[in-house]
Amino acid sequence: MKVSKNWTRENLAWAGGFLEGEGCISRQGTVDRSKRYGYWALRATSTDLDSLEKLQQILGVGSIYNKKTTNSQYNRKRAWQWTVYRQPEVYATIIAVFSFLCARRRAKAKEALVEMGARGPWKRGSRTVKIGRQAGQASQEASALFFESLAAESRTRASD
Repeated sequence: MKVSKNWTRENLAWAGGFLEGEGCISRQGTVDRSKRYGYWALRATSTDLDSLEKLQQILGVGSIYNKKTTNSQYNRKRAWQWTVYRQPEVYATIIAVFSFLCARRRAKAKEALVEMGARGPWKRGSRTVKIGRQAGQASQEASALFFESLAAESRTRASD
């Protein structure tokens, strides 16, 4: 994964706010108590294609698809969906926008990061994908902010 040069604090704040309002962090596939077959995904849906294109440009990941409508939705405006399925990209993106998310979405982000971190490197075909090498400098800085915020949160809980 190449880290987008658009990963500035201001742009990541915009992306985090957009994902907070229009996006979701979700688990796809099945979950078995002994084995986890699923994967995590990021999605954002909007009727404004330009907003999703801006999100994609800032984060440098994901694909935009025309969201299919059901029979009852023919009179509705066309909607578009930005999605990220590649696990190293999901991991790096969550870390990058983590500090800009509110409590409920932050809890879901923590759940995803803990589970993805516990898995370690991902196998993709015959090659192993390692997050640290793939994510680059910007993701390392975002990771540091993420873990600082977790430490600050623990200190706050301990003092209460």
